Amino acid sequence: MTDPKTAPPVPDREQSLLPRASGRAAAAELLRLAKPWAGSGVLAVLSLLLASLATLAVPLGVGAMVDVVTGNRPQEAMFWALGALLGAAALGGVCTWLGGTFVARFSEGALARLRQKVIGHLMRIRLVRIERAGLGDVVSRVSADVERVSSAAKSGVTQFVSATFTIVLTLFGLAALDYRFALAGLVAVPLQLWTLWRYLKKSAPIYAEQRVAEGARAQEILQSQYGRSTIDAFGVAEVFLGRIGASSRRTVDLERSVVRVLTVFFGRLNAAEFVGLGCILATGFWLYSAGEVSLGACSAAALFFAQLFNPINLALGLFDVVQQAGSALTRLVGVLSVPIAEAPQRPVPGAALVGPVAAKAISVRDLVVSYRPGHPVLHAVSTEIGIGEHVAVVGSSGAGKSTLGSAINGDREAESGQILIGGVPLSDLAPDELRSSVASVSQKTHVFSGTLAEDLRLVKPRASDEELHAALCEVGAGPWVAELPAGLATLVGAGGQQLSAVQEQQLALARIALIDPGIVVLDEATAEDTANSRSLEQAAARLIAGKTAVVIAHRLSQAAAADRIIVMAEGRIVQDGTHEELLAEPGRYRGLWDAWTASGVESA
Repeated sequence: MTDPKTAPPVPDREQSLLPRASGRAAAAELLRLAKPWAGSGVLAVLSLLLASLATLAVPLGVGAMVDVVTGNRPQEAMFWALGALLGAAALGGVCTWLGGTFVARFSEGALARLRQKVIGHLMRIRLVRIERAGLGDVVSRVSADVERVSSAAKSGVTQFVSATFTIVLTLFGLAALDYRFALAGLVAVPLQLWTLWRYLKKSAPIYAEQRVAEGARAQEILQSQYGRSTIDAFGVAEVFLGRIGASSRRTVDLERSVVRVLTVFFGRLNAAEFVGLGCILATGFWLYSAGEVSLGACSAAALFFAQLFNPINLALGLFDVVQQAGSALTRLVGVLSVPIAEAPQRPVPGAALVGPVAAKAISVRDLVVSYRPGHPVLHAVSTEIGIGEHVAVVGSSGAGKSTLGSAINGDREAESGQILIGGVPLSDLAPDELRSSVASVSQKTHVFSGTLAEDLRLVKPRASDEELHAALCEVGAGPWVAELPAGLATLVGAGGQQLSAVQEQQLALARIALIDPGIVVLDEATAEDTANSRSLEQAAARLIAGKTAVVIAHRLSQAAAADRIIVMAEGRIVQDGTHEELLAEPGRYRGLWDAWTASGVESA
């Protein structure tokens, strides 16, 4: 058994997560985003201030009534007091409603901009960084974290500002009756501040850990769904259920810890209220006995302090909401601190495209690509692909074929080495230039929800129906599109017409036909082993005619048709030549070809 003291350290999961921003940086970012709604923020503060002022009428009105009953005021003062109470109630209700409305306008506008900015930034972060963090971390940030901040903004801000104003104004009200009442009420403050300090000290790390735990749980759930076929094939469902259960129990344990801390927190606040009210009553008895204040003033002072119970508990209790929202906000803003890779990223779908673009040469020089630092997937790969040349890349699974293709396409950042497109370093190409110059299709395609026309126009927004039909016919999709219930207006994707795997591949190829780039990377885009694979290969051949093409070949019939073949193994190029040249010499390619022809797959 391994000694824990000598066992190698386990990598810290948190080190791979996306970073968190500091509280100050998060608040500054939120304020910057809220600038367009600054007017609503000012109106919210003024409305809530008036609402808090209205609450002062209640203790003063009741105190006046007590003085009327005890004979210290004339009886007509009773009607004035009742009128003041009713007017204050109406004013308070209207101002509170207005304050909540303005707060919602202010906070929701800022949060909408924050969501857009965070998601936009996530889409420009290198894929390898997202993969290292895990999809669960990303999903929890743009879903649960956004929900926590939004919930706090909708209700917590209004309540917190109102409570703060009420506390401050009530203390002034106590001082207006007699400064000694205010001093007596302040006796509770040290206990309240100590209670808050203890709570913040214990709760802050728990909330931070809770957010990480929720991300880990989301990651386990997503993994179990995305890998469902593999899990079922190996019968390891119980293993994944156990992992999900363990991460869920961790989340529940942290929630229980939060409840325990909150219970102690509110218990101590109640004790502080008892101490403060006791001091107010004792002070009132002393001042009334000395004839320095009336019984109505004593009653008003006691009501003033009792009126503080809810605002103080609410303000301090809202630190729970603020803590959670603050933790969530630092995770959201932390995403913005992740640097965007130097290599250009594809802009969001819908950007203007230029085309067609002439075929260009590709130069790969000493390329090293790693998914994890110190663990290269490609080892100093170098090759030259001429203008209009079609090069097939073959090799066993894990040889580095797809990594090479994604690096040429700009989706994988090089650790060292260089890729040149038409003599220009990939890192120097502007996003629009890269997108119009190089495009790729992988074996795993996605059909976006919407009409078929909308799906295609994601890559070329101004394309006419005639252009869409031409692109679909070029890749062999014309016949089945013509049979759709509404043609190009047919809904596809989730909730719409379900497309077969071959139809999805044709749709992906049609997008490339619309872009008409100079360089095409086909990453096993016709590998579907069906009777239609031949038609997909023919469609791909038409698509890359006259273009520079890199074909990650699953079917060796594609490799045989290429101008040149690159054979990869363990992240290196081990052979390079034409189909005939590689068959003429012993080596890995001839072994692959012999196995391919012997399997009889070629005739499929």
